[in-house]
Amino acid sequence: MLGAAGGVVASLAAMAYIEIARSMQLLSVQRVDQMADRAWLAALAIAAAPVFEEFIFRGLVFGGLRRSFDPAVATLASAAIFAIVHPPMSVIPVFIMGVCAAVIYERTKVLAAPMTVHAVYNAAVLGFQWNVMQ
Repeated sequence: MLGAAGGVVASLAAMAYIEIARSMQLLSVQRVDQMADRAWLAALAIAAAPVFEEFIFRGLVFGGLRRSFDPAVATLASAAIFAIVHPPMSVIPVFIMGVCAAVIYERTKVLAAPMTVHAVYNAAVLGFQWNVMQ
C-alpha cells in the first residue's frame, strides 16, 4: 500500500514535469504505434525495470550508502545516481521517484515496496504519454 502511494506521488510530480516541459516545447514526441511494440515496452517498463533497477539502486546502492551515512544522505545520493543513469530529459522526475522509492524502502525494509513505487510510476508515465501526448 505504501509503495503504491509513493508511486502515485512520484507519478504526479512526473506528469507535472512533463506538462511544464511540453508547454515550453522542450519535449519531442516519439510515437509508438504498433500494439506489439507498446506491449513489449509496457512489459519492460512496468515489470522488468522496477525489479532489476530497484534491486540495484535501493537494494545495493542505497543499502550500501545507508551503512555509512544517515538516511537523508543515502536517499539523496542513491536517487541522484539513479537519475544520472537515465536519459537527461527525465533526470528531475526520475530523481523524485528515486527519493520516494528510497524513503519507502527505509520505512518498510522490504524491496517489494520500492519496486511497487517504480512500477506505478512507470505505468502512470507511459499511460500519460500514450494517452495525453499523442
